[in-house]
Amino acid sequence: MCVVSLCSSGCRLWDLPVTSQLLPSQERQQTSRLTDILADALDSDAWTENQLWSPVTERQSPLRKLRNAQAESRWLFRPVRQKQTTGAGIDKNSKRPTARFSLEDIVRAYSQSEDNSATTSDSLNSDEQDRSTATTPRTALEEAIITQLALIADRDDLAGWNATILLAQRDPVSARQFVPVLARLTAEPPLIQPNSGTLTATQQSRRISRNMRAAAAEAWCLVLATAETDGEQAMHVPGLILEDHRRSRQERQILTADLPVTVEADLIRGVARRVAPARIPEISRMLKRPLPPRGEPTPDYFRRVELHQAAIDACVVHAVSLRGSQAVSTEHQVIDLRNEAVWPRVLWTCVDDPAPKVRAALGLLLAVTRDHRALEVLTDQISDTKPEVQSRALQNLGLLQNEAALKQLREYMTRESLLRKTAVQGLAAYGEQELVKYLDDEDARVREELARQLTPYQSRTSAVALATLMTDSVTAVQSAVLAGIEIWPDELLLPLLLHGGVEGNYRTRFESLRIYSERTDTVVPPFRADDDYPIRQDKAARTAQRARLAYPLTRDVLASAGTAGERFDRERVAEIERRLQIAVSLGGVAGGGFESEWLRQLSPADLSAVEQVLQTSDRAGRDYLFREVLPLLAPEYDALLDIDHTQVTKRRAAAARLREIGYERSLRDAVWERLGDVLVREEDATVWRDVMGAIGRDTAEPVTRIVQLAVNHRWADVRRMGCEYISRHGRADFAPWMQRLFEDPHPTVQLAAIKAAGHCGQQRVLEDAHGEKGEVTMIGLSRLLNSFSGERHLAVVESMSRLLDPRGLEELHRLSYSGNWRTRLAAIEIMAEIGQTRFLDRLIDVVWLDQEPRPEVKRAALKAIETLIPADEHPDKLESAQTPQQKAEVWHLWWERRSRKNLRNPTPTAGIRYNRTI
Repeated sequence: MCVVSLCSSGCRLWDLPVTSQLLPSQERQQTSRLTDILADALDSDAWTENQLWSPVTERQSPLRKLRNAQAESRWLFRPVRQKQTTGAGIDKNSKRPTARFSLEDIVRAYSQSEDNSATTSDSLNSDEQDRSTATTPRTALEEAIITQLALIADRDDLAGWNATILLAQRDPVSARQFVPVLARLTAEPPLIQPNSGTLTATQQSRRISRNMRAAAAEAWCLVLATAETDGEQAMHVPGLILEDHRRSRQERQILTADLPVTVEADLIRGVARRVAPARIPEISRMLKRPLPPRGEPTPDYFRRVELHQAAIDACVVHAVSLRGSQAVSTEHQVIDLRNEAVWPRVLWTCVDDPAPKVRAALGLLLAVTRDHRALEVLTDQISDTKPEVQSRALQNLGLLQNEAALKQLREYMTRESLLRKTAVQGLAAYGEQELVKYLDDEDARVREELARQLTPYQSRTSAVALATLMTDSVTAVQSAVLAGIEIWPDELLLPLLLHGGVEGNYRTRFESLRIYSERTDTVVPPFRADDDYPIRQDKAARTAQRARLAYPLTRDVLASAGTAGERFDRERVAEIERRLQIAVSLGGVAGGGFESEWLRQLSPADLSAVEQVLQTSDRAGRDYLFREVLPLLAPEYDALLDIDHTQVTKRRAAAARLREIGYERSLRDAVWERLGDVLVREEDATVWRDVMGAIGRDTAEPVTRIVQLAVNHRWADVRRMGCEYISRHGRADFAPWMQRLFEDPHPTVQLAAIKAAGHCGQQRVLEDAHGEKGEVTMIGLSRLLNSFSGERHLAVVESMSRLLDPRGLEELHRLSYSGNWRTRLAAIEIMAEIGQTRFLDRLIDVVWLDQEPRPEVKRAALKAIETLIPADEHPDKLESAQTPQQKAEVWHLWWERRSRKNLRNPTPTAGIRYNRTI
């Protein structure tokens, strides 16, 4: 009881009244039946880790509004069993809520039952009308849930413990009186008695699960973080536990047994809510990446891997906490990661960490702190080999809230990629005006995500956009709209529902009219879903006229959106153009003209106008602007002056400045055009290296000329850098450039060209190119298939497989049987990247049948299977599988059932629907 005693002695910090003490006794009587229902639902040890958790989307996060994501904690209560409800409940004939039920569903269903009291029902029904208003911090439904959790938390049983954790997650201040309970669940786990709902009478009592202890640790730290005292004082007891855990068992003063690694990891994350990561010894030590095991991985190695992830997560948690505190006074203020009193020195070792989650977490940390290197790192992560890192990077670009990040997201939306759906999530942080530009996107997944991201913006613009999506040809898009607009205010919701009732498919019409009737308290909707279209249209118009609703919703408001920001001051352009002509005619600055001085007094606000003049000027005018005016308006133009200097040191310094600016934001298009003219004569590899670094994330047309110069340069290093650029921004018109380099005399260039060719999506690089007389002008990838070994052979196979060449796919399958485990591992990773489900048979064999001695190979195969199969079709039991062997068994059974189903129902498209390209 040492931990409980320590927490009890510190409970004087928690002297605020709790929710249960504020409730009148009469209300407790009215909700007692609901309390029993909820307690029955909470009577199971069913905590699971939230794989999509992020510190940014927690309830307390000040940045959650930029993600438009549902608030969820790291640990979720997810019971998986079914049980008949014996007491008074939702429905005598219904089953107890099963997997993924929510407390909101239970309370709402209880409020709608016929035998319920009027008080609770009325309060929740009124909430359905008022919950969208921003004036109330909590809805009546949320208040009812917190009230019930506070009542159940008084119980000393499994349901009470679960209620305590859930209460702390939803309202940490209300859970302050339960700090000793959370401490006990974390460090001194109690026994679940045999009469509990999860055990039969013949079973023995057992300890709560590790997941439940970890959830309690998270909840405990959430409550402690609300203390209005010094951070280290608030987190004193969890810090003592972590310190005690490091001691030998004979020297421990608090703990009686080791902490599971999941509990230790969540304590580290939780303490970082109020304590600087540099002040937590475990973080600095665990940020250093674990050394790869020699032979079979040991339990200590897996512990280091999990704590390694927890250490970088703790840094992100602390950064989010700083962003919401008074320490960061403005929304766009940068948090200095170089402050060694707050951040560990070894933080940057994670930038190329082998663990994808760690790399993604570092990108999130840079985005939250708005570090000056954030855009560079996130741009590189978009080209990462792991889709999960790419996805997180696109989301994190939205957190930067600057023009450069927005331009990067816009550019990504022009690509053909499955991750464009994720890019929409990043764009959502910039407002609905950015989202409405993609309403006519051809990809239904993008439109469905647009519907989800637009619903939090309760505005006229968003309503008009959602009206368009509500009549989408794909049912899932219409359903996404209806799922998100129920909480909207009447003046925006009702016109949308009328629109859906008239224009949607039958299911959408039926649901729209049902919601309309509930919101307006009418028994009969204004018309029926199966009425003829003219009847629906006429009745909707008359209903809207009576209710004075803005109907119908048209796209006129979207057509005018953004035009104000794009208007150009034509008079200003004309004046600059006139003065420029006079200044050039007088000989520029040397002529001493008044116009020259006027032009030199222009401010950065005139930059766009000057660039407009630049496009229409003759050569003399352009030279004058580049030399005398533009360097005063933007730093990249200043650097451009020295890029053509005769001294190589000045050219190198100028290129370095351009690269530094390019990391921060995209350079101006006029800079690229001028730079292309200069680089024709550039021979220095150092200058080229910095220039290629500056253009690394840009795909503007003037950049294409620079890339062409690079791949045809006489220095091998420059050619290789050009190939690496094309690997990141593969386009079909780049393919011939790469094919010319298949016979490059330098192996590094040849390797880079082969890899880049696969990203261009042009199958003509597979075969030889011939001239007019039939001679071979460029060799193809197929000729190289049997010409190399080692890394270059693997690169040829990868590129041919990306282009879906049967010979490459067959060779990739063969390489998965290689005697070299590193080759097998590389082949499996390529299988995951190219997205062809034809390899599922082989991957299932790797995890289930092969006597694979290397755990890295099996883990890669499991990851590849999860990548190839959409997440919504993963087996239900996969979430509860803990070890690779358990996951392998789940996938094997899933594959067997699927194979038998295909044998019974053979179709020509069986298995093809998942095939995709990255």
